[in-house]
Amino acid sequence: MSSESRRGSKYGKRMVDCSAFQHDGLAPTRSSVDSASFKVHILQRNKTIDKWPVLLWFYLKTLGLYHSGRLVCSKLCAKCQRKNKPNTLCYTEEMCKVCDSLMWDHRGVRLEITDHDIGSSFFNHMGSGLLSLLWLLIITGTTVASIVLVISDLNHGQHDVVHVMAWTGMKLLLYIGPFACLTSVIHHFSPTILLGSWANALAVEFLIHRLRIVNMAHKKCAGYACFLGSLTIIASECIKIAVSHTDPDLVSPVMVHEIKSGASKIIPLHLFVIIEGFTNFGGFCFLVYLLRSSYESEIRLVIKFLHHNIEDTDLCRSRLAEAFDAHHTFREFASGWIAMNLLLCTVCLLLELHLWIINTELTIFQYEHTFILIVVLIAPIVSLGNVDVDYLWNRLVCQVSRQRTTQQEQQWDKLMQFLQEQRAGSRPWQAVLAFFLSTIAIFSAIQFHLLSHNH
Repeated sequence: MSSESRRGSKYGKRMVDCSAFQHDGLAPTRSSVDSASFKVHILQRNKTIDKWPVLLWFYLKTLGLYHSGRLVCSKLCAKCQRKNKPNTLCYTEEMCKVCDSLMWDHRGVRLEITDHDIGSSFFNHMGSGLLSLLWLLIITGTTVASIVLVISDLNHGQHDVVHVMAWTGMKLLLYIGPFACLTSVIHHFSPTILLGSWANALAVEFLIHRLRIVNMAHKKCAGYACFLGSLTIIASECIKIAVSHTDPDLVSPVMVHEIKSGASKIIPLHLFVIIEGFTNFGGFCFLVYLLRSSYESEIRLVIKFLHHNIEDTDLCRSRLAEAFDAHHTFREFASGWIAMNLLLCTVCLLLELHLWIINTELTIFQYEHTFILIVVLIAPIVSLGNVDVDYLWNRLVCQVSRQRTTQQEQQWDKLMQFLQEQRAGSRPWQAVLAFFLSTIAIFSAIQFHLLSHNH
């Protein structure tokens, strides 16, 4: 066997991909297919690419995840990165089959795309990185200022501590998403400051690479639902602010006092936190849902790759390792996000329950606030599909196990053994911490009420 044929078992010529055009009478041969003709067909196919939803780019902008660089980047597998193989765009160069599979779309077809093809060029402009960082710092400063103003009134004895804790908890809930984005942006500018892989889950290059295997045409409805839900909540909160002036008995005492005592400084801050907070909350849930969908789609693509290359165990292991590394990054991020959300939501709901118990009559907007808390609690769980994302990896392991055949039993057994060795660890400590701290919230709510009466 020649050296060229041996390489062909693991590497494939890019011009071989022209087999997709055989039905047009363009069968690939070394003499008939050159780089120019192959590039023409790639460009013709790119003309049919549907631009991704504008709502996606809008949410990436409001979450401050843009930078001024190129978003669509070619990705090399870990083995090729260790070899320092150059990332070339020449269509006739040899390419590792694992690297080639990382460029697939949701149909399992290699597809060359650019920023212009997917519609991100308008939103990602020069200076986007600096604007993203400044925008996230403005959100941080506004949230901190609104919380400090409320707590300062508590020190003057003007509020019940339970009301203040409920007010503060809601603002912190809305800040979880921007805080995660701010951490990711800082990690992008200086990777050595923040260790850990979870911040990479919100890196815009990572997001774009993951979303290339998602059928965006089927996911637009979820984005519209998040956007309309956010608008509905924002409208109800704005009505609440207006009602505080006309009929104070319909809202909580802490809100009435804050709006009437310092309307010039409280209302603008509160409106900003509401509009920005619920808009970004809906966008954050939409991004997480798209990421989860990409891992669901990747399961099918990995199985396809394994079937085509089952005779090369090392190659299949490399592809499974890429899938595990991507899943581990998402798992680290999702576990922390869901833990913080469950913790704050549980505390806020228990504080609301405490108010329900001590008050014989509740206003209509107190019921509305409780409903919003329930929505904020459920939405992240729906986005992830569960309270954690371990089920995605378990689903991949199950699918690989079911592909065994008698003729190829040994190869599939080796892959199953490799999968069993790729363990992310026990249940994330963040979820355990959230459950533990949530159990303390009942006692804390009672103590807050007793302290407020003693004060």
